[in-house]
Amino acid sequence: MSKTLTMLGLIVALVMLAIFAADAFVGWPFRGYSMAMDYGFIAAALLLGYMSISTFRELP
Repeated sequence: MSKTLTMLGLIVALVMLAIFAADAFVGWPFRGYSMAMDYGFIAAALLLGYMSISTFRELP
């Protein structure tokens, strides 16, 4: 069950990264409303992805 949750965290991180990177570079879906918020969410997605991968590797 715990490996499933870490994979779910990785999927959420990838979805966040795709959405906010698209908004930062193309202006879709939020029309580039706040670039600082886009970069903040991109950093959060990368951090969540890193934590998911490192936790997945530690689990038996």
